[in-house]
Formats: sequence, C-alpha cells, structure tokens
Amino acid sequence: MPAISPFLWFDNDAEQAMKFYLSIFKGGKVLSVSRMGPGKKAKVMGVSFRILGQTFHGLNGGPHFKFNEAVSMYVSCKTQKEVDYYWKKLTSGGGSESRCGWLKDKFGLSWQIASRSREGAKGHAGHAGNGEDRYRRAEAGRGRQIRADAKEGTMAARKGTAGKATKGPMAKGRVKGGATVEGYLGALPEDKRAGLAKLRRTLKRLLPKAEECISYGIPAFRNPEGVIVYYAAMKSHLSFFPTSYPIEVCAQELKGYATSRGTIRFPIDAPLPAALVAKLVKIRLRQMAEKPPARPR
Repeated sequence: MPAISPFLWFDNDAEQAMKFYLSIFKGGKVLSVSRMGPGKKAKVMGVSFRILGQTFHGLNGGPHFKFNEAVSMYVSCKTQKEVDYYWKKLTSGGGSESRCGWLKDKFGLSWQIASRSREGAKGHAGHAGNGEDRYRRAEAGRGRQIRADAKEGTMAARKGTAGKATKGPMAKGRVKGGATVEGYLGALPEDKRAGLAKLRRTLKRLLPKAEECISYGIPAFRNPEGVIVYYAAMKSHLSFFPTSYPIEVCAQELKGYATSRGTIRFPIDAPLPAALVAKLVKIRLRQMAEKPPARPR
C-alpha cells in the first residue's frame, strides 16, 4: 500500500532540523542522509527520519520557498505535561508562538500541540475544528501560558505578607485577600506595589470600560470577550502579559526586555513606557475583535 509522508523544503539546514526534531521526539531515528559527494563532510542534499511512527523527508532546496501556517504538524498529546513539554521544546532556540494556538519552530515549520482531552466532536484529532473552536483552544492555551508566571507572581505577593494561602479553587500560591486587585497589590512589598500601581493606572486610562479582576491568581483587565491583559509581581522583576501576538508584533520595541510565551519581564524600578503599553493593548484589542462570532442556535 502507498505511504504518505511529509516532504519538507529547507534552505540549507535539513540535517540540523532533523537532529532538532529527533532530540525532542524520543524514540525517533535517522533513516538516511544523502550527500552531494563522497564522505561525511560533503554537503547534505536530503534527509529522511522517523518520529512518532511517521516518516519525514527533508530537502536542502535553497531559499526559494518558505513554510507558512497553511500546513502544520498536529501532535495529539495524552496529558497536559506532554503539551507543555512539546510546546517548550519546539519554541526553543528561536521559535515563536503564532496565532490561534499554532507555534513555529526555529526553522519556520508550524505545529499544533493539542491535548486529547480537548478534542471533541467539533475539533477532533487531526482536524483544527471551526473558527469558534480554534479561538476557544487559543484562549485555553493563553491560560496555560500565564499559569507558571502567575504561580510565581502570587508566591511573590505571598512573601510580602504574613497571611496564609486561602482555600478553594486556584488557592495554591494565592495570598490572603488576593481575591481582589487591592488585596493582591496590598500584599506586595512597597517597591513592587509602586511599580504595578503605575502600570495599573496606565491600563485604567487605556481601558476605561474594562473590568478589573483576579484571573489565575493575578490582576487582570477584561471585557465581555474575555481577559485582555494580566500583570504580576515576581521574585526579582515585574511581568506584563499581553499574550504572545502583541509581543510578536512589537518585537523591535521589546528588544531590551526579556520575553517568553506571552510574557514581558521588566525591572521593578523601571516601569514599561506608557506608549509601549498603549501599543501592546491596542494590538491585543484588535486581536480579540477578530474572534469568530457565535453561530446562531
């Protein structure tokens, strides 16, 4: 029976890509490496390898064609731990998050990393689902992106007060009184509280109709479409969470900051410039406005 295998066109790094994928997907193997001359030092022309039971072929074809989101590799994971593992590994070394739950690895190839528990009748394994489903998965993914930093943020606040963590949902790491923005900020050391207070004032001015809330244990602004942005205090810095797409668009302006998975980290004593925050929020609002409308029932 004929077999279908992805055939990937690279500029001149097919072998590096193969080694990168084999380092991530355990149990894979090299099937072949063809060269343009004798000996191992000859230039690689093409590679074949197998990961997760699927054969891939790679060609060093030059810079004429580039990958894009029209084609992506879909990985169906059993657990959230697997989702986080593959997401982190595939975006390492220069990869980036794309919109609607996609990511790009450092070679430009797009991937979708999904949990089987979220694959229902509308968006089953191997099928991206309709626009509404994709948006819902993207929002779920956005929550995963901030969870780790949110945990650090609530623990940082907790260290600034003698209060004990509260009970109930999302209690892990939450400070006593942290169910409100004032409670969260009030539990912080003075320098961190002052830094976040300035960011909060900027956000209030930019989002006069948005509602303030606590989401994932940290302060946020939301509108009827969902949470717009988050912010938090960490052990040695402050963080702003406008999600990944605005960060990608503003990559040049953010060169002086540490960024990762929807997060911007900035010094406690050096708040983000108001103009930069305004640009990030504007892009985020435009992104949210693109949510597919609900279908008539």
